[in-house]
Amino acid sequence: MDDYDFALGPIVAVKGLKGEVKIKNDCRAELVKGAKHALLKFKPQRDEKGKMTQRPDSDCTIGGAYADRGTVILKLDQYPDRTAAESIIGASVHLKRSELAQLLEDEWFLTDLIGLDCFDTEGTHIGKVKDVEVQANTILTIVYESKEVLVPFVKALVPDVDIKNGKLIINAIPGLLSD
Repeated sequence: MDDYDFALGPIVAVKGLKGEVKIKNDCRAELVKGAKHALLKFKPQRDEKGKMTQRPDSDCTIGGAYADRGTVILKLDQYPDRTAAESIIGASVHLKRSELAQLLEDEWFLTDLIGLDCFDTEGTHIGKVKDVEVQANTILTIVYESKEVLVPFVKALVPDVDIKNGKLIINAIPGLLSD
């Protein structure tokens, strides 16, 4: 199960009656159209007696994928109807990178940003990317001078990402890296 190395996102809703599920994510739907397998990971939950239980991970076959209003819709063969699909809302969907489409020139997997060296626009090393969070916007956590700094991952602040050379450029505008 370790080859499921791409976290697509959580299942947030069911679409229609045929068991299609909506995935919250930030990727192009075309990227996942060729994927044939998915792994569903479930969070621990409390049962009716209040005891924590862990639902086992579930291997699934993808019967189809398409875009719908900025989300990815998947049809998982093991969940043939709406009722079955409702039981997996909240599960995190993981795919195999080897089954994904090729990235475009200016695309990268967000997890590949972790560990990149950060330089300012003058070429001075300012830290490393420690984490990437996707909320309303994507946020980089940069370790800078022994502290963590949050940097919005937008072109104006991060104008260049070079995965091959392990670095990214940060436009360190006044106040961005200081308290």
